Amino acid sequence: MKPGVRSIQYFLLKTEPDEFSIEDLKKSPNSTSEWTGIRNAQARNNLCNAKVGDICFIYHSSCGKNVGIAGTAKVCKESYKAPTAYDRSSQYYDPREAGKHKSPVLDADAKWKCIDVVYENSFEPPLLLSSMKEVLGSMKHEDKDIKEKLSSMQLFRNSRLSVQVVQEGEFNAIKALACRLGIKIVSQSTNYHTSAGSQKHSTKRKLPNSPSEGSHTCT
Repeated sequence: MKPGVRSIQYFLLKTEPDEFSIEDLKKSPNSTSEWTGIRNAQARNNLCNAKVGDICFIYHSSCGKNVGIAGTAKVCKESYKAPTAYDRSSQYYDPREAGKHKSPVLDADAKWKCIDVVYENSFEPPLLLSSMKEVLGSMKHEDKDIKEKLSSMQLFRNSRLSVQVVQEGEFNAIKALACRLGIKIVSQSTNYHTSAGSQKHSTKRKLPNSPSEGSHTCT
C-alpha cells in the first residue's frame, strides 16, 4: 500500500427484501440510496466507521430459505444525521432522541446516523446462508481455507447485528465461495454523486477485480 492511501474496509448491511432489496437499490435514482433505520448502538458505530469507497455486502434477511448475500454496494457518502429518527411520520421516529434537540438537529449532535450507498453488483443467484453454513460444517479438505475465514465472521457470531464489519480475508472467502458455486457477479456501470440524488429507505436491518459492466464467473 502506498503511504497515505487508505485500505478499503468491508461491511455487511442487512435488509428485509420485502421492504428494500438490492433490486430496489439498483432501481433508485442514480442507483443510490440512503441507508437508514439503524437503532442499535453497535450497528450505528460500525456504520459511522464506513468511509467513501468502502464496500458493503447487501444481505437479504427474514425471507425464508432465500436469506443470504444478494450483492454489493459501495459507500458514497459518510455518516450523517438519520432524518428518520427526527421525522414524526417515520416508523423509525425516536421521540426520546428527537426531544433532546431543538430543530434543526446538527449532524454532529445526532445520536442516530445513516450513510449513502450506490449499487455495485448482484449475486445471481444470491449466496445463501445455508450454503455458507454447509461449508462451516464441512470436513472436506478443499473447504478448509474458506471455512476458517467464514467461521470468524460476525454473521455467525452476532447474527442479529444489522451492520457488521467484514474482514478482507472474509470478504475474499465469500467471493471465492460464490465463484465455486457458479454464482454470477452481475454489475452495471454507475455514475453517482456523493450527496445528491439519493432515495431514502429504512432498514431493520464491486468486488475487487470485478468488472464494471456485464457479468463475471469463475473459470
